[in-house]
Amino acid sequence: MADPAPSSDPKPTLSFSDRLQLIQTLNGLPTPTFEELVFALNPPPGIVPDSNAALGHRVSEFLKWAEGPMGPGLLEVLNLVRPMVGEPALPAVDSTRAQPSKLFIVPFDRNKYFTGRDNILDSLHTVLQREKVTALSGLGGIGKTQTAVEYAYRHQDDYQAVLWIRSETQEEFASELSALAQDLGLTQTQESEQAAVIQAVKRWLSTHQDWLLVLDNADNLNLVRDWLSLKKYGHLLLTTRVSETRPLAERIEIQKLSPEEGAVFLLRRAAFMPAQGQLSEASEENQQQSLRLSQVMDGLPLALDQAGAFILETRSSLEEYHQLYESAAPALLAKRGELAIDHPSVTVTFSLAFERLIQRSAVAADLLRLCAYLAPDGIPEEIFTKGASVFDAELQAVAQNPLQLIDVLTEAGRFSLISRSGQDKTLTMHRLVQAVLKERL
Repeated sequence: MADPAPSSDPKPTLSFSDRLQLIQTLNGLPTPTFEELVFALNPPPGIVPDSNAALGHRVSEFLKWAEGPMGPGLLEVLNLVRPMVGEPALPAVDSTRAQPSKLFIVPFDRNKYFTGRDNILDSLHTVLQREKVTALSGLGGIGKTQTAVEYAYRHQDDYQAVLWIRSETQEEFASELSALAQDLGLTQTQESEQAAVIQAVKRWLSTHQDWLLVLDNADNLNLVRDWLSLKKYGHLLLTTRVSETRPLAERIEIQKLSPEEGAVFLLRRAAFMPAQGQLSEASEENQQQSLRLSQVMDGLPLALDQAGAFILETRSSLEEYHQLYESAAPALLAKRGELAIDHPSVTVTFSLAFERLIQRSAVAADLLRLCAYLAPDGIPEEIFTKGASVFDAELQAVAQNPLQLIDVLTEAGRFSLISRSGQDKTLTMHRLVQAVLKERL
């Protein structure tokens, strides 16, 4: 996890003996005086339990907030307490210390090679302002996470806190929540009861405003469903391979890069131009070669990133990589650069999604295998309905039942490995998905 943004005026700390004295003093104060202290520092609603709770519990919750990243600091509390018990206040604390510092807890550096997506980023901002929650959806490796990272960096000044939770599995989600709770000053150990951690993080979100929470790789929407109700307090952004997220979250689809965008990204990643260079700055030969490779990679950012990493690390030329790809595409699609650790290879990415599909629907997986051998764009569904007699028994039965076929097509497209046009009754599959599936066979 990234550290919170450093404050220009860090909170002063108390010694252990001062902390102990403060706790003892607060627990010994009459309730009305403690209420005066709470009123003076004005924590967000819900921080301090109501007066029906035990005073010790109320003091504990109050101090957790005061000492946490969004509180004023314990020295500020002590300066208000001392006069209440007849002692002079310590030297005045600069008022800027009482202002909450902004949090930026994002586990990725900004991608200096990030290219294009301006329309997506504009749409994302508009939808979040209106709906408070939205989902970036698309094929694995299409750039959902990197787009979310870029949005977080571009708009970090709009939020008091930018938070990130990886959400691909239940185990990962639980681990990330524990780490986030610690970053927020809510728990002491990752061994705390999971239910308590969940409640602590949710309470923090519900007692603060102007935050952005990114739920990354949220392919299991049921895992994050009940977190979306927190949108009344801040913004939630999901990245997911799920092809339909409504009504839980408005979907913004991320599609492949245009040939020109892909060429620019490749040249930047392979260090044939500066990180912010433009296509016109490259040599004529590199422009042509990068455009060709962009089209061969079908605009998939992950594949272009792999190609750029390989070219850079092996000191190859664009032409040499193209020749290698024509003779050994499966090996190159499986090869990730040694310094590129933020995402698995194209082969691993698509294979994992396909394995999940097999677990959900074997017949949908069979349908995808067939599509891998057809022209990738505009595959007519009539191939399956009118040619059903040549298929295996299970797929044949499905193809002859319109409702079952719709269900299978929905499953086949669940992780964006294929997309369907209901109006044209055609299917489209990315060329590199086809390449990986054919290699698996």
